[in-house]
Amino acid sequence: MQDKIDQYKAAAKRAAEWTLSLMNEDGSYKETEHIVMGMFKAPLAMKTAGYVKEAETTLNYIEKHFFEDGNFNEGHCDPSMSVFNNYRNAWLCWGAHELGRDDLANAGADYLESMVHPEIGGIPCRKEYHDMFQILDWGSTALGLVALSIVGRKEAAIKCGEFLEKMLDDQPEPDERLYLRKLWLNKHLITVCQPHEIPEYVLDFQLPGMAYWYFGAAMAGLTKLYELTQDSRWLETADRIFGLTQKCRKEVYEDLTSGKIGWGCSWLYNATGDQKYADVVVKVADHQLKIQEPAGGWVRRPLFQSAEEQPNIFGIEVTQERVVWLDYYAQALSK
Repeated sequence: MQDKIDQYKAAAKRAAEWTLSLMNEDGSYKETEHIVMGMFKAPLAMKTAGYVKEAETTLNYIEKHFFEDGNFNEGHCDPSMSVFNNYRNAWLCWGAHELGRDDLANAGADYLESMVHPEIGGIPCRKEYHDMFQILDWGSTALGLVALSIVGRKEAAIKCGEFLEKMLDDQPEPDERLYLRKLWLNKHLITVCQPHEIPEYVLDFQLPGMAYWYFGAAMAGLTKLYELTQDSRWLETADRIFGLTQKCRKEVYEDLTSGKIGWGCSWLYNATGDQKYADVVVKVADHQLKIQEPAGGWVRRPLFQSAEEQPNIFGIEVTQERVVWLDYYAQALSK
C-alpha cells in the first residue's frame, strides 16, 4: 500500500507543478486572466500541495477581480458558465477558510447561507431574478454543504443535509436513476428534461457517459456534516449514496468524474474505518493515475480528445481538482 500512496503523492506533485507553470506573477493563469472558472480551484489546490504563497496570491487576485458581497462570480465580462456559480462559491469559500482568510470565508458562507431554501434546504445553481426560475441542485448543495460544514454554519449545513436526504427519499426509480434537481417554488423533483440536459438533471445508472461526481460530492458533504454534528444519521445517508454507486455500470469507479467518488470514500473511510470505502479509493485513484497526461495534467474527456486541443481554462480546472483528491486519497490510506 505504501507504494501506491507514494505514487498518488508523486502524481499530485507533478500535477501541481504543471498548473504552476501556467501561473502569472499576479496570481492569475495564462489565457484565463478574466475567467474565474480557470482559477477557482487554485487556492485550495495549491494550499493542499504546499504552495501556500501561490495559493494566497491567486486568492488575492480573485478577491480583487471577481469578489463582491460574498459572491466570487462578479468579474467584469467574465464568460464563466453561470450555472456553476454556487459550485464555485463553495470551492472558494472552502479555499479561503483553508488559507486563514476568514473575512472571505465568512462572507462566502453568508452568501451560500442566503441561498439555502428556507423550508426544504438545498442550494440553487445560481441566484435568479425571480424564485420561479430558481432550481435547487444536488451538486451545488453538496459542495455548499462541504463549505458550510467546514466554516461551521451548522443550521444551514443541516438544511442542506436534509435536502439531500429527502432527495433520496423522493426518487421515483431509486434502482435505476437519480434525479438531481427540484423547483424552488413548488419543491417538486424535476423528472423531465431535454436530451442535452440529461447530465445536469439525472444520473442514469446504466447509461454511459454519466457525471458520477454527484455521488462523491454528496458523500463528502454528508461526512463533513457528521463531523460537525456527531450525528450518525449523516453517515447513514452517505452510505445510502455509496450504495447507489454499486448499482451503476462497472466504470462508475473508472471515469474522469469518479475522482469525487474517491474523495467521498476517503472521508468516509476516515470517519468509519470501513474497508469497503478504502477499496474504492484505491480503484478510483489507480484509474486517475492511469489517465494522467505525461506532462502532469488531465484532459476533460470526452469534451476534448487531447491536451493540445484542450484550452487552459479546462486543463487547469480539471487538474487542480485532482491535486486535492490525490492528497486526500493518500492521507486516508496512510491511516
